[in-house]
Amino acid sequence: MAFFSVLFGFMPTATAWVSKLLITRWSRRSTRAEKAQNVNAVVFLALIQFGLYAGNSLLQTVRNINQQALQELTAKRVQLMVMRHANRLDLSFFENPEFYDSLSRRNRGAARARWRWSSRYSAWCAR
Repeated sequence: MAFFSVLFGFMPTATAWVSKLLITRWSRRSTRAEKAQNVNAVVFLALIQFGLYAGNSLLQTVRNINQQALQELTAKRVQLMVMRHANRLDLSFFENPEFYDSLSRRNRGAARARWRWSSRYSAWCAR
């Protein structure tokens, strides 16, 4: 990742430098003998410019793939850590049916309380 970041830092500079050389060569006034040389130089610089743009696109793709792979590895590592920690916990309390009954009763009671609160609030706002 660090290599790609450093390389991306140099790409705009290299592109600007080649663009400057290309414009300088194109705008140079020359004799007939030098024109063929200038055309060759312009074509060469245009190919370099194209190579820089293609290389930049390729590096961007490789960098994105690398970043996605790193994100997936990190997510899997965190998930594995959570699962290992969950295996160390004593979960027999949660397997008790009375616990689930009391939990579902509390959830239903909380839902009714939210409904009562929202209906009172809407009635108060309607006044």
